[in-house]
Amino acid sequence: MLAGIHAQLAPPRGDSYLDEGKRRLIRIFAMTTAAFIFTAPVVALEWGRPSGVSEHTSLIVAIVLGTMVQAIAVPAFYIPAISSLIYNKVVEMDMLVVISITAAYVYSIVAASLVFSGIELETKPFFETSTLLISLVLFGRLLAAWARKRAVKAVSLKSLQALTAMLLDQGTGAVVEIDARLLQYGDTIAILPHSQIVTDADVLEGTSEVDESMLTGESLPVFKTAGSPIVSGTVNGGGRLTARVSRLPGKNTITDIANLVEQAQSSRPRVQDLADKIAGYFIPV
Repeated sequence: MLAGIHAQLAPPRGDSYLDEGKRRLIRIFAMTTAAFIFTAPVVALEWGRPSGVSEHTSLIVAIVLGTMVQAIAVPAFYIPAISSLIYNKVVEMDMLVVISITAAYVYSIVAASLVFSGIELETKPFFETSTLLISLVLFGRLLAAWARKRAVKAVSLKSLQALTAMLLDQGTGAVVEIDARLLQYGDTIAILPHSQIVTDADVLEGTSEVDESMLTGESLPVFKTAGSPIVSGTVNGGGRLTARVSRLPGKNTITDIANLVEQAQSSRPRVQDLADKIAGYFIPV
């Protein structure tokens, strides 16, 4: 019944945290670019309006573009700030930004309406304030997202997981390269010189020095012989080792550390809690 069916392994999963960082960077880049594109004409008309452009025309352009920038701020600032206030009863830093841009935008809308009605105001509309503030804060977040993505990529632990393993056939002694996900407990694998160790195992034969700096930070290699444990992600030295698999890929030391790192990165740092607490005192002022 299974004749003609060709099964194959699914492609290996990527680093979910790294992928999320890429998506976040692209999303913030798109919002920042759009915000600056809409902000530039508003600032240009306010700081150096051409002689042929009337005040009413300048205000109409500022209202349209300022509203578009304000729309960009809704998912970036308004929704997170209001959601945090309603569900978590916490006033975050985003709320300070929301209050600032809302006050500037609402005043500018009201002032523009009065100008169109022929009422002279001492303080004229300043749409450039809200648009420029939104653009600059988004630009700061873009830089932070870019720096965070580079840092995560540099220390991505799951990238240390080798994708293939050298399986040793006990009957013939032949070495066959297989997908690391096909390994089973007790399989015998060959660790070739200067290759990455695919998963946690115990050395059966051979001697070599293994670079464990990714795990311990120690720059000097560690001597391994029969009976010594070896850890996934570390790099073998100049000797050849034969080892028995003790933990499977996906459930080895690399996975344990990566899961701990992801849990730590997904939790709120104490500094952020302190900043939000301080922001709660500033808002009434």
